[in-house]
Parts: sequence; structure tokens; C-alpha cells
Amino acid sequence: MALPQTYGEAHDFGPVDVSQSFITIQSDNLKENCNLHVEVKDEQGRIVTVRKDDLQKGINFVGILKESATIPVPGNTITYGAVTYIIDDITNDGTNESFRRVGINGRKYQQIA
Repeated sequence: MALPQTYGEAHDFGPVDVSQSFITIQSDNLKENCNLHVEVKDEQGRIVTVRKDDLQKGINFVGILKESATIPVPGNTITYGAVTYIIDDITNDGTNESFRRVGINGRKYQQIA
């Protein structure tokens, strides 16, 4: 019996953390960046050293609001994918043709637990 053949590459197929109690999450966007960016220049103005500190994580997710759900407010915290974020802003959009969509933007600062 021949061994099975595998072709191509394995990819991560888009599951999202749907554990939020007030919405059913449809999409997420995770971001990491350095909040502090310092450049040191020499006498000729050439950059000779770059320092990046204060790793910051960002989250943006959108989902459908569950019936009779309570939406958190900016300044509250929310845990998503085992990381706790501080909520920056919330959008709450509705139309006559569809369910209410809620979007949340949050940040996780490196030194704030």
C-alpha cells in the first residue's frame, strides 16, 4: 500500500473567537505595533539606530447583536482570544433590511494588565 501524497501548503482557515455574550462575531482584525519609535541620527543626519518599544495590540471585530444584549461601553475591558483589551470605540449600525451590526475597536498596552 502506497503512502498518501500531500500537495500544496497548509493554511489557517479563518475561525474567529465567538465567545462574546452580546454578539455573534463575523470577522476580526488583529494588529500589533510598537507605540514608541525612536530614531538616533549622526552628524550628517543619517539614521544610525532605531529603537522600538511599548508593544501594543489592537483588535477590531464586527458581529451581529444578540436579542436583548447589553453592549459594553468605551473604557470597559473585553477579553478576546485570551487577551484583555481596553475598548476605544463602538459602532452600532442597523437597517430595516438586516440585523444590527456591532463593531468594537480596542487596544492592549504592553505594561497595562
